[in-house]
Amino acid sequence: MTINRNAIAGVTVQPHQVTMALLTEPPRAPKMIYVAGVTQQPLAANVVERGVWRDPHAVQVAVGRCQEVLGGPIRRVVMCLADDAVVTARVPSPERVFAHQRQAALRETAVQISPWRPEHSVVDWVTCSDGFVSLAVCRKQAIKEAKRCYANLNMRLLGIEPESQCHLRLLDWLTPKLDSRPGIFVIAEYARIGISLFIHGGLIGSYNNVASEGNPVHTQRTVLEELTTAIHQSQLLQSPKPVVLAVGALVNPVLCSMLNERLGCEVVDLRIALSAADLDYESKPSELADSSDGVVAVGNALWRFDG
Repeated sequence: MTINRNAIAGVTVQPHQVTMALLTEPPRAPKMIYVAGVTQQPLAANVVERGVWRDPHAVQVAVGRCQEVLGGPIRRVVMCLADDAVVTARVPSPERVFAHQRQAALRETAVQISPWRPEHSVVDWVTCSDGFVSLAVCRKQAIKEAKRCYANLNMRLLGIEPESQCHLRLLDWLTPKLDSRPGIFVIAEYARIGISLFIHGGLIGSYNNVASEGNPVHTQRTVLEELTTAIHQSQLLQSPKPVVLAVGALVNPVLCSMLNERLGCEVVDLRIALSAADLDYESKPSELADSSDGVVAVGNALWRFDG
């Protein structure tokens, strides 16, 4: 496959695998986004732990293999950091007259929420539609390792963002316009349940439950219980009716009906949403939706088409 010059890849690095999605705009249909391919490469145990690349070379090798499978070379790439590699917070916007004073106040807030020393941290933020600020903090070493990885592969790294930002972008692309309505992105897999809750374009809560020896595989009932707890803790039921976008092996009409009846939410099956979106695919959308990491990588690559 020949890769167009305007193509961009989105990459997510999780403890068990690296996933890459390649998006492009066909020359004959520039307004249509084409999902040219999604591929994954496994990682050995302990290569990535809690968002830390214990073996950066192994991650680089996996990214390089993904590029080869997709028909590389791929020149432009964006990446999202796994949830456990980023600390986030939604805070009031500082009441400061000058921009530099506001930035200093936000950086001071970041120091208070960060588990890392200021000199070892990178801070970024966005202002939400209600005036609050969504803060994100990660290890500076994580950014350095990512830049080195892609530079060694002759790939230009255009941006790095938290995985939750990919969830929000997918909500914006694939569900009815949110406006002031809360949005919830749910990953429902046998091995993992992930929940991201948003309001006014800002993350207000993120929950992950990974199956282990003492924590058996998840079921649809587990998804319902986890989401119910997350919504009540975030007090979202006091807001307008939330929109839920659900992806994963456990998602089907039965689960969507359960969530709608219990929580009164509008539930969107990502398989159906992908089929209706302004996207074209190398393979069937339903096959893409079977991989939650693949969907997140697509959400990451859609960064190129924001605005």
